[in-house]
Amino acid sequence: MSSEKVIIAELREAQGSNAARRLRVAGVLPAIFNNVEGESTPIKIDAHTFMMLLRHHRGDNLLLDVQVGDDKVRKALLKEVQYNTVTGEVVHVDFLEVSLTDKITLSVEIELIGEAEGVKAGGVLEHLLREVEIECLPTDIVEILELDVSALEIGDTLSVADIKTDATITILTSGKFPVAAVALPKTADAEEAAEGDAAEAAEGDAEEAAPEAKTEASE
Repeated sequence: MSSEKVIIAELREAQGSNAARRLRVAGVLPAIFNNVEGESTPIKIDAHTFMMLLRHHRGDNLLLDVQVGDDKVRKALLKEVQYNTVTGEVVHVDFLEVSLTDKITLSVEIELIGEAEGVKAGGVLEHLLREVEIECLPTDIVEILELDVSALEIGDTLSVADIKTDATITILTSGKFPVAAVALPKTADAEEAAEGDAAEAAEGDAEEAAPEAKTEASE
């Protein structure tokens, strides 16, 4: 995946929650740029431009060109986006500079595609694993990994080993982990039986606890 997205940033001198709040009111996002040497630089970016980038992007991994002031353009990953827990608005962004010649490790979302045959027959599709860890060069980052579930019958399971990727990507997550399965739907009788078993277990626990309580009282 090539980096065609450019973020123009400026150095951020004023710091702290009050300064950050004033920036956001002015349409500017506070951010941090972490370079390859591990140094962190406070920066600020245009909020509207950044939100437009996010709007046209899927997944959590985004490779960008970041230019801070008059410095050279650097390749960076979108490391973290912090949101306001009440409004859902972006409040802070972290960028991580990467070397295009060094492989990186990151998590990628798994997307299930197709309609399983087992679902057509009345089964229920279960998405058991949502993401896997991969290793690749920054230019080979993918936004999602697709897994076709069309051939799944009731009782069938697909695992990490069934995910198809390019040779440029290595999946580090064990291939044995199940990702998707089609199960029989729970019937009303099965649900009632499960509830009955739970009730019986609770009654048994109460009966076992009663003699102990009497013993403690007598002491």
